[in-house]
Amino acid sequence: MLRRGSPPARPTPRQYDWDVYLRREGERFRDVFAAFSARGIVTRRLEQMPYGLAEFEITDPDGYVICLSQQLEDASDLPRPAA
Repeated sequence: MLRRGSPPARPTPRQYDWDVYLRREGERFRDVFAAFSARGIVTRRLEQMPYGLAEFEITDPDGYVICLSQQLEDASDLPRPAA
């Protein structure tokens, strides 16, 4: 899913305000999260969402916020979003 056509003008990044939403399949989603975390581009922690998907957000060099999500069978240990 895409939400905007030009880089956003955000005074401060806000969680859950993504520009691109990517749902992926396969293995090693936690490894992907760890690799992006090591690069310092994660702007929202890995969380288990109420609708069952695991998600986290990164910000690219142009300021776009990208939400990555995946259905994980072992997501019960993940934090949930704050209410």
